[in-house]
Amino acid sequence: MNIDPEVFGAAMGDLIREVVEPLEKRLATLEANPVQYDGPHESGKVYGKGMFVTHEGSLWHCNYRTASRPGDGQAWTLAVKRGKDAR
Repeated sequence: MNIDPEVFGAAMGDLIREVVEPLEKRLATLEANPVQYDGPHESGKVYGKGMFVTHEGSLWHCNYRTASRPGDGQAWTLAVKRGKDAR
């Protein structure tokens, strides 16, 4: 079986571009919206969607704009649970 190196190279290039292009788009989106840690949760402060805070030793993700406390309702999702001794 003879394989033409130019045809093979062109086919591999097309395949690689097809696989890499969506990954490059995802990476650009992630880099445009980096993780935003806003420190320890502060009562009464309004947090925006995508923000992260710590509260009682755990890390929480804000699901939508809210002034509620992490753990009270659906505005927050627990991202990392505190350790056994809250460290």
